[in-house]
Amino acid sequence: MYLIVVGLGGIGRSLAGLAAEEEHSVVVIDRDDKCADILEEYDLLAVSGNATDKNTLEDAGIDRADALVATTSDDALNLMACWLAKKYEVKTLVSIVNQKEHADLFKEVGVRISENPD
Repeated sequence: MYLIVVGLGGIGRSLAGLAAEEEHSVVVIDRDDKCADILEEYDLLAVSGNATDKNTLEDAGIDRADALVATTSDDALNLMACWLAKKYEVKTLVSIVNQKEHADLFKEVGVRISENPD
């Protein structure tokens, strides 16, 4: 599976690590420092940038992704990244929803949501 993980907080880092250990093709998107940190531990591709930018998603290989998982603490960023991934016909979209009142927006886009995944 070709998986893109947006956000390298606790959840995103754990998910990316588990997927890499299972030998999936994993790409992570976050800031430079977080990308550099995870590369020291796992064999995956790290793209420094903003997942709401089409160029960043293209650098991450969005056109061949089987799934995108948005794990940031910013619902707007998560929603936009999922919406763009849907435009690229990514089959599986999953996101953290930090504010319960935003859940319906994610569902409208066709995103599987996780509230309070910790």
